[in-house]
Amino acid sequence: MAIYQMLNITSIINRYLVEINRLNIEDKELITNLLIQEKTERELAKQLNVSQNAIHKRKNNILKKVLYEIRAD
Repeated sequence: MAIYQMLNITSIINRYLVEINRLNIEDKELITNLLIQEKTERELAKQLNVSQNAIHKRKNNILKKVLYEIRAD
């Protein structure tokens, strides 16, 4: 992989991390549990005593918000 491709990938990852860090604590925890700790939506729903569908919708809304902010830059 060429160096400029690696730099571009690093830049994209950094933009995502900046936007994730701007999330409120609850949204940040949800994304961390799902993407970093690799919990399933079902596991997280059980832990939080909510439906899996509620976790799924919330995750999608958070990711839409992050993508919107990245595209706005």
